[in-house]
Amino acid sequence: GSVVNPKTCLILGGGDGLAAKQIFKYYPDTEVTLVDFDKNITDIFTHDPVMVEFNEGAMSKCNVINADAFEYVKTDDTKYDVIICDFPDPDTDIFNKLYSVELYTRLKEMLAPDGAMVVQSGSLVPNSKCFPCIKKTLDAAGFHTKSYYTPTTYGELVYNLCIKKELPDYHVQLPTNLETMNYDFFHNAMCRLRPGLISSEEVEVNTVENMVALEYRQQELEDAKK
Repeated sequence: GSVVNPKTCLILGGGDGLAAKQIFKYYPDTEVTLVDFDKNITDIFTHDPVMVEFNEGAMSKCNVINADAFEYVKTDDTKYDVIICDFPDPDTDIFNKLYSVELYTRLKEMLAPDGAMVVQSGSLVPNSKCFPCIKKTLDAAGFHTKSYYTPTTYGELVYNLCIKKELPDYHVQLPTNLETMNYDFFHNAMCRLRPGLISSEEVEVNTVENMVALEYRQQELEDAKK
């Protein structure tokens, strides 16, 4: 089973419209709700001509809601085929809660039975604890997760793909007209991280109270300065 033609999509964060741009490019009829806290950002990327060209007018096609995602999801009763968490890394306590087991537990309730969720999970640094913490937190919320990464000019960005059911034959149904990625490439990107990027030490599940993702992330930033 897989999400082939998502009818509803929730983007949390993503105020630049770039995630939405990709959704509309391949699934133009999808109803997209985009929740971003910063009205200045969503306004710029909705109205500024340069930015509108950048995201191909995606923001004007979304139902844009300026709210704290953590609070917003408490009252949204929609079942979504796709959920995209596109938040800044958990560098502050405000962002930490957006990587918490509390949020992920709620998002699992909001995801359709055959839906899929993807979580932007940071940029890897050597011996990362933050990334495995995020994956462990998603697992603790009851998701079945697979990790993958995308090498970029500014580091290796990592993501977690999450589904509700444990389906041995679950695969990602990629659009056939992708320019830079095919199924083989995506499959090879799953869990094929360079040795030494993830800490071998045990990590904790992140919660609103213990803020361990923030702790791990801040330690990584400190180590990077050395």
